[in-house]
Amino acid sequence: MSLYDIAVTTGLSRNTVSSYVKDMYTKNIMVGPHLRMNPCSNYKEYVYLLNFTDPWLIFRGLNQFPHVLYHGMTFGDWNTLVITDRLLDFSQLKGFQTLVY
Repeated sequence: MSLYDIAVTTGLSRNTVSSYVKDMYTKNIMVGPHLRMNPCSNYKEYVYLLNFTDPWLIFRGLNQFPHVLYHGMTFGDWNTLVITDRLLDFSQLKGFQTLVY
């Protein structure tokens, strides 16, 4: 929900709403978005947040991995996102730097 929508709904100014939201983030009353999946006893997916020296090379190569369900290049604390249906060891790939999570 946008700050403007909250302001209209609550009758507060947009600046007041912004101030309250920042304060709630600071006090950990509100936290940022999270990736969550409901567990299933007979199916698991694994999410890897990785850093590689050449993420484009890895991105193209992951097309040939049979257990990779999704992969993408990202920006921020990691440069590669991979979702698999079984545990894989990406540290063996060329240019591997770190496993963020």
